[in-house]
Amino acid sequence: MLDNRPLDLAIVHKARYDSEDVKGSPKCESGTRVHILGSIKQWANNDPNQPLFWLVGPAGTGKSTIARSVIDIFEMDKRSVAGYFFKRGEQDRNDTNRIFSTIAIQIADSVLSFRESLRKSLEGLDKDAVEKFNLEKQFQKLLWQPLETLRLDEKGHQRIMIIIDALDECERPEHLQRVLGLLSRLCKISIIRFRVLITSRSAPDIVEAFEPHTKNNAVRMLQLHRELSEETKMDIRKFLEAKFRDIRSKRSVQKQSWPTAEELDHLVHLSTTPEPLFIYAATLCRFVSDKQRGPIRQLTIWLEQGGNSQLQQIYRPILDQAFSDFDQEEFRQKLQFLASIVLVAKPLSAKCIASILGVDLDDISWWTPRLFAVLHLPPGFEQPIELLHKSFSDFLTTDSGSNKYRIDTAETHSDLTEKCIQQMKAGLTSDVCNIQKLSTARKSIDQNRVSRFIPNGLQYACVYWFYHLECSGRPLDSFTYNFLYDHLLHWIEVLALLGQLAEGAAVLGRLVEISQSLDAIDQEFLDFVKDANRVMSFFGPVIDRYPLQIYGSLLFFSPVASKVRQRFWHQRIPTSGKIQGIEPNWDARVQSIESSHGNVEHVTFSPNGHLLAFALEDEESHKQRIELRNIITGTSMHSFEISGELVKAIAFSTDGHLLASAHRGGNIRILTLKTGQVELISPDQSHEVQAIAFLPDSHLVASLSRDGKMRCWEKRGSTYQEKSGCFDALDGALIPELKTSYAAFSPYMKLLAFQPCWIETEVYDVGTGAKVLMLHHDLSPDCFAFSADSRLLAVSCSRVLTIWDLKTGSEKLMIYPPEALDSLAFSPNSQVLASGTYGTIRLWDLENGVCKAILQEGFGMMLPIKTLAFSPNSQLLADPRQLWDVTLPQETDRPDRHSDEINTVAWSPGGQIVASASWDKTIQIWDAVTGIRQRVLVGHTASVDELLFSSDGHLLASASRDKTVRIWSMSSGALQKTIVDDWGCISHVAYSEDGQIAASRSSSSGQRFKLWKVATRTHLRTPDIPREFIQRTGRWNTIVSMTFSPNGSIIAASTDKNSLVCWDTATGKLLRETPASGPINRVIFSPDSQLIALQKVREVSLWRVTEASSLQSLYTGKICRL
Repeated sequence: MLDNRPLDLAIVHKARYDSEDVKGSPKCESGTRVHILGSIKQWANNDPNQPLFWLVGPAGTGKSTIARSVIDIFEMDKRSVAGYFFKRGEQDRNDTNRIFSTIAIQIADSVLSFRESLRKSLEGLDKDAVEKFNLEKQFQKLLWQPLETLRLDEKGHQRIMIIIDALDECERPEHLQRVLGLLSRLCKISIIRFRVLITSRSAPDIVEAFEPHTKNNAVRMLQLHRELSEETKMDIRKFLEAKFRDIRSKRSVQKQSWPTAEELDHLVHLSTTPEPLFIYAATLCRFVSDKQRGPIRQLTIWLEQGGNSQLQQIYRPILDQAFSDFDQEEFRQKLQFLASIVLVAKPLSAKCIASILGVDLDDISWWTPRLFAVLHLPPGFEQPIELLHKSFSDFLTTDSGSNKYRIDTAETHSDLTEKCIQQMKAGLTSDVCNIQKLSTARKSIDQNRVSRFIPNGLQYACVYWFYHLECSGRPLDSFTYNFLYDHLLHWIEVLALLGQLAEGAAVLGRLVEISQSLDAIDQEFLDFVKDANRVMSFFGPVIDRYPLQIYGSLLFFSPVASKVRQRFWHQRIPTSGKIQGIEPNWDARVQSIESSHGNVEHVTFSPNGHLLAFALEDEESHKQRIELRNIITGTSMHSFEISGELVKAIAFSTDGHLLASAHRGGNIRILTLKTGQVELISPDQSHEVQAIAFLPDSHLVASLSRDGKMRCWEKRGSTYQEKSGCFDALDGALIPELKTSYAAFSPYMKLLAFQPCWIETEVYDVGTGAKVLMLHHDLSPDCFAFSADSRLLAVSCSRVLTIWDLKTGSEKLMIYPPEALDSLAFSPNSQVLASGTYGTIRLWDLENGVCKAILQEGFGMMLPIKTLAFSPNSQLLADPRQLWDVTLPQETDRPDRHSDEINTVAWSPGGQIVASASWDKTIQIWDAVTGIRQRVLVGHTASVDELLFSSDGHLLASASRDKTVRIWSMSSGALQKTIVDDWGCISHVAYSEDGQIAASRSSSSGQRFKLWKVATRTHLRTPDIPREFIQRTGRWNTIVSMTFSPNGSIIAASTDKNSLVCWDTATGKLLRETPASGPINRVIFSPDSQLIALQKVREVSLWRVTEASSLQSLYTGKICRL
């Protein structure tokens, strides 16, 4: 039994072939366009090899009129029709997002069994989920899959005509090839015979989209302006004759022979010279039939035009009458209104435009009927005004000195920007719809309520103000800054309520890009908008579902240092709320890129940085998949499955139009992003492909296979074929068979690195064939990578990371990571090298080899990081699971806590700074007043056990079990010095008061310590401990603490055998060893270096440096701190 419930799909009703907008628009006059309509009908009935028909011609040649007439012809023949009629500037009708759902619903309306197949295909999915799919997946779910499972019982529905009208008015040109490719694929279905009629102008994007189909002779093209021109002229004559008969009748024209034969001939000549334009004939007829004026006089005015261009002949008389008798101010006001009608991003009502412009509707309403010949003017003022034809806007925006009605587009967009911002300032407020509850879901809010509280003018202003700003070309200024400073959250709230949050995210991203590109950067605004961008990345999904959480979750859970939180904290709901334990700064994570399909193996950015491609393996089926994601919106753009072939490498072409993947089985696949089409390259002899790349500025594909051969692939016709002679310079250089799977091309294919065997790495110049570098290793390298400029090669082997200068062949840097590495990547600006291992990424400064930051995926995420990729601007880093912002490494390198046990804490002398050290090998610096972490010091490769500030607080010394003492600058966080102690793990460190000398004791040396000169890191001496003294006293064992006298001449230490020991720092000689009555917790010198105070558990005793006995006991009782 059939399920007759309506299908819940988001469609564009006005774009359907049977909508009132389409059905009610003009069709061909009876007896006109006969040959063209006959050609289309014949093609649809008889041409199986050309499933696409492209009706192409300039504006005004009647393409849409023909398309609407085709609908009538096929309906009369009882044939099913589906359609999508694009319209520029009209929301949804100017996009491809709902094209397949709209077509699918129309097919379901006429083929009942298809409705059932479609319902089954969509089981478990809501309409929002379908709309978020990329085009290919929408096509699969909405058309291909239901048709594949279709069992057709109905008769007479085996043929369906799909009409795509005004394809050039689609404002997503990057989707055109993909749409055409999928529609062409639809025509291969056998159970229903589909034919697709497409009308458009001959725009470059359209021509490019059709190119693959025209090359394959899969499309029938009819150019209206070149073919059948004589017939078109006759049709225009028939059209004019019929229209003037109608005007004579309706307007009761008494004059005989009106228009005269000469006048009609002249009108035909004007309508067809230089191009036969039906829009010319249609517009002049509307002008003549104006009910407010006499038709005879109107025709005379039209014919009295001089040698104007065809467009001027069409529109000049209409505008002359519409603007007649206006003074300068009224002329300006009305032209401003007309300019807004033409340049708004989507059609708006007269009431809405008047609201945005701040003009009285009564000043406009009486005048707009004068423009009925060029505008569609609905009854009343609530419905949108639309241009009757695109050529009218062409006329108004063409830069012609003789056109007094020309619109300055930049000025108009600038004015609309200001008007939109003024509208928002006046209308935006917290909880604009008076919802009151933070937990209210957007889907539960009545849209009538939204429309009542957010009128159309305010809706338009919120969505499109930035569109007008960019179109105007005006720079960012205080007008924009102040609006966002005051109303950012209000604006985002409205976008969320309207379901347009993605538009807001895109605007903030563009504002960051624009602000960073300015010569004079407003740093305050840049910091603010970058923070706003981060806010949208983190809280967007929550706000999209629960709009009022922008005043709840966003403000309460944003980091304390967030600019947005700080500026709008007073708007939080509830105002008395506060949550403890909020992170002080943003984490480095920008976006999760994990896929539900499996583990990601390879990642790479597109050249413009907008897309991220990654290859993965399904955990259950072990099938390979390649996905492309838009990193701005987080949405999937493409996804295709590969059976049984492990992906070895992926690479974009330099123009970003193609993506190549290399496979273990020897095959190569090329994805064309515009069409989603995947082409397979299968070499005659299949050898595992080790590396792949595109040649610079071309679509030639280069590959290196396991057989040691470099090959070049070129597209010829519909297939890729091997191109000889590309790599002649390398012939004979590469050995017959590579023993390992490590190989890589440098950017722009300047160099090739590979391993001919496990313990060797060779680098060749691809152009000359010269060997640039030959490396021998003790063990097989873990990974290697080229810098963006091909000057450096990083090789990781046995926990040693070596940076090689490929120009000189010498070592530039040698770095010792604490773990073996799985992946490497240079930033494009060649300032940073990223290394990946289990759950951890380190960023290394290529100037000095210092680890700048550590990015950790989080506890429980200890998985290999097999691939890394930087964005082209060096600001983002992708690993298999996360997208990271690497521009703020000191703020985002770790969660705001140590990841392991804290060993020690030290206060700066002024008490303003606290330093903490941990088993996690890091030192964290905190503001003692605010509790906010200031930075993380990274560099030690083992636990840090001791910290000590210099007396002036400018330096911090850290002692580690990695056998080093590191000296850090507190003003910059930079590593100043590293002191290496070969005795072992350093557990204690002390500074002289002037910071010139440091003392260090290793955990294995117990009885001994070393004195160092800090400035030069040179070992001064090891203080003397006479063996006979140790044997005699039997009390000496391990040093517990050390301290210098203020004048630096003495160093005193306490031991675990309850002794106080002093040495002369200049000679290293033992000055004294004095037993104490109990454990010594702390040793302190007097300012003049003459007295020593010993803090014990229940006593403080005072000693003179030169005497062996205690002067006095100052206190008895429990002591916590001295």
